Amino acid sequence: MQAGTVIFTPAIEETQIAAGKLSMGHVVKVIMRFREPFWEKLRIPGEHDKTEDLKGLTYIHAPAQLLPTWWTQSPDNAPLIAGWAGGSRVEKLLLESDDSLLDHAVETLARMFQMSQSLVEGQLEEFYTHDWQRDPLSMGAYSYIPLGGTAAQADLARPIENTLFFAGEATNTEGHHGTVHGATASGLRAAREILPASSTS
Repeated sequence: MQAGTVIFTPAIEETQIAAGKLSMGHVVKVIMRFREPFWEKLRIPGEHDKTEDLKGLTYIHAPAQLLPTWWTQSPDNAPLIAGWAGGSRVEKLLLESDDSLLDHAVETLARMFQMSQSLVEGQLEEFYTHDWQRDPLSMGAYSYIPLGGTAAQADLARPIENTLFFAGEATNTEGHHGTVHGATASGLRAAREILPASSTS
């Protein structure tokens, strides 16, 4: 998060120092909704000159692609598939328009499933993406711990005078920072801290 985006009066210096010891990572994620989970009907080359079907497909990693990581909603056979990119690829993808991201996504799925782009496009009904880096409520996709920041999460999670409580994946001290379940767990932890504090106020 950019320094000065959130202002506390009076300043909460220890908490702000802790926040400054964490870094924000960037992600590009796309969600594609199709008429049906068409990949379940495909057969692709497998080992020993055999073909394999894609029923029950859960996860694909295509490291040569700009959008290298993909997953379905399996075991639910919903016609949704998500694509994800982090790391060095993100800097390029962040400069792309939504239409360009869609082109990359269609091209990648066509290569992975060994089918034409027109067939992928023919199945596509909706395409979604979200730019967490420009979202004023997040200013980034997830936190990570750089050198010297190992105690920052616990410091950031520490309540101030039983009045101000902090939650969010960046405050998760159980190894689940950067995840939705880490954020959820931190919210439950903050609620447990608030309850006794509210009963004594």
